[in-house]
Amino acid sequence: MHVVAKPSDPWWEAGAAFVYDEYRRRGWCQASASRQVPEHEPWADISTYHIINDADTGIVGTLRTVIAPFADLPIGSQYPRTSVWPPDLCCEFGEFVVAPGVRKLQATSYLHRSALEIGVKGGALSVVAVVETPLLRLLRDGYGFPFVQVGEGRVYMGAECIPIATTYKDIAESIFRLDMDMYRWLFKVFTLDEVVANDFPIDLT
Repeated sequence: MHVVAKPSDPWWEAGAAFVYDEYRRRGWCQASASRQVPEHEPWADISTYHIINDADTGIVGTLRTVIAPFADLPIGSQYPRTSVWPPDLCCEFGEFVVAPGVRKLQATSYLHRSALEIGVKGGALSVVAVVETPLLRLLRDGYGFPFVQVGEGRVYMGAECIPIATTYKDIAESIFRLDMDMYRWLFKVFTLDEVVANDFPIDLT
């Protein structure tokens, strides 16, 4: 089951706790009575959790999104903007966690499609994230998301991380060119009016 949870939804607290437990297990954050990642709590009220829930084992995957100008996002608090690109508004992808043993490609695809949809429908033009370098390679080479590094790397939450960004239009054009079946699956959540308004490629086949 796929859930999109706002802060008032009980699923939101469950998603936050799932991420917190995993981050604590890996030593990525300090202990918190709220069972939220402390570094991200200032943005709790404007965060959305995208959740994959298994009927037998519970939550098995999450991705958190926050929509705001770059400077007002978690990424902006750690990596100052160095140019006018990427354009605001931005949708930050974070707290991407998939439990061990889960079919990661399937879970990742559903989480990213959900995050793409909420960002576009929320008025965002760009996608930003803070990741370890191997994940940047996976997003570019494995999924066709044309992220680029937009700042110097440094240790953040226990790992060497870099800020990355792309635009929704660039994602659409890249996947349209590389994998038409994936494009149809990812972008079928948008109406034709939304596709045209965002200048996404139109599938005429």
